[in-house]
Parts: sequence; structure tokens; C-alpha cells
Amino acid sequence: MAAMSLGFIVMVTPWTIQEVVVACTGSKPPPFLDFLATWLALSNSFWNPFLYWLLNNHFRRISRELLYTKARKMSIPIATLTPPTFIDIRTFHNRLKCTQHRFV
Repeated sequence: MAAMSLGFIVMVTPWTIQEVVVACTGSKPPPFLDFLATWLALSNSFWNPFLYWLLNNHFRRISRELLYTKARKMSIPIATLTPPTFIDIRTFHNRLKCTQHRFV
């Protein structure tokens, strides 16, 4: 858990410092640094599942079980698959009208 906290601090601190400096001085950082600090902080959410999987045995075991279960359930013979059916806008509109009257 310490690694997760350290990762969060490393990723979010540059953005936090930048925002404090902007608030105190009223000056704007160069666009490239603003972009870099913002996306570094936002990318923390992207990296979290990978870090949990790498550092936490329990999370790794549960995620494997979940993925294997989903993969087994999705193994459908190709011959049974049918192409998607499309409805025209009038049919969709009529279905929408029917559902709207149920809630009135």
C-alpha cells in the first residue's frame, strides 16, 4: 500500500504545486508544463489497476478468476452467432412512446 500512496504523491504533486503557484502569483505556466502536469495527475487513475494487479496478490487472484470465468462464459460457437438487427427510427420512436406512457 505504501507503493500506491507513493505513486499517487509522485503523480499528483507536480499538478498541486503548479496550481498553488498559479493561485498565489496569478501567473500562468507554459502550456507544455500545464499539459504535462495535468495529464500526469490524471493518468494516475489509469495506472491504478495495473499497480494493484502487480503489487496485490489477492487482487491478482480475484481478477484472474473473474477474467477466466468471463472467458469461459463467452466461448460460444461461431455458428450460433447472428448478425445484429437494426430497427428503423419509427420503430424506436414508437417503443419510446410506449415506455413514456408507463411512467406518467
